[in-house]
Amino acid sequence: MTIYIDSQSKTYGLVKYQCIGIVDFSQIIKLGHTVSSEWTDKYHPMHYFKAAIMIPLSEINAEHKELREMGRYAIFVPTETMNHDWDNSYWVNQNNIQNKKSKLPIAHSEKEIKIWINSLDNELLTPSYFKNANSILDLQSDLPKFQVKCNINQNEFYFLS
Repeated sequence: MTIYIDSQSKTYGLVKYQCIGIVDFSQIIKLGHTVSSEWTDKYHPMHYFKAAIMIPLSEINAEHKELREMGRYAIFVPTETMNHDWDNSYWVNQNNIQNKKSKLPIAHSEKEIKIWINSLDNELLTPSYFKNANSILDLQSDLPKFQVKCNINQNEFYFLS
């Protein structure tokens, strides 16, 4: 199963972002300060990937904004697989580039993604509700009692079997 979203980039034109996992930051924090700090420094999606979109699926039911943001996020990155047929004409025209590149410069290989996925226990990044998801509601299932669902526009996501 593949989940993806389309995003119109000012630089690259239409880019497909594939969901590569779910991160529940409340679970990472439970691993302890040393482990969670090291993982955040090395593997936080916004640091690790050239381009990433983190879509909040849930938030912590707390007063402080910093705590609320420690919920569950769907992590989307542009992959070589999803963008194999990327139309580079927008990028070439916007940047006055003479030699046309056929590959999306911000796309990630399967190898890069596997390294990231292996950075944490697989059940934290690819839990069963992610593997079997057919809707956004599936990605928001099995929430801990202290988390609440975020409102998400279901029409922005595409699910492929």
